[in-house]
Amino acid sequence: MKLKKGDIIFFKSNSFFSRMIRLVESAKKSQNIPHHVAIVTGIYANKIAIIEATLKGVKVSSLSIYDNNRIWFGRLKEPIGKKDMDKILVWLNSQIDIPYDYTALVGIFFRSFFRLLGPKVYKKVRFVRNFLDSRTRFFCSELVSMGYSIVDVHLWHAHLSLTTPYDLFRSDKLEIWEE
Repeated sequence: MKLKKGDIIFFKSNSFFSRMIRLVESAKKSQNIPHHVAIVTGIYANKIAIIEATLKGVKVSSLSIYDNNRIWFGRLKEPIGKKDMDKILVWLNSQIDIPYDYTALVGIFFRSFFRLLGPKVYKKVRFVRNFLDSRTRFFCSELVSMGYSIVDVHLWHAHLSLTTPYDLFRSDKLEIWEE
């Protein structure tokens, strides 16, 4: 499938950080759990531009820097119009240089603890805003989720500040493929 602006890219590497995210997300070492997401913002000759929230903040990167990672691609099953996609891309570009939300990751780890307590407990907390989330900083899946939410597309059923790359990967609103 040919990539388009707005497609979501999922990444998995074998770094320590990636392994920790997979462990927290699944309580086991699954092979199919991404640890990072980004959005395609431009397609040029031989370069695919993405916007992502990295440990250095929100930035534009080239997809090619992830050549050594396992990569999946996601696209909305129900496409949105060009006007809505433009709104998303304008908003994403306005977030460049916003710092990474380190403290929100602690909230994500707490969420995983509640998941281990069972579905009844987890269902009560999944819509609660991450109490450590900064409304002026982002982590990768929060940035992607927020981008789509500004045009009323909600990719996951939990609060944006608790949405992980694996949550988006499991979204019933996305078609996922691997090349």
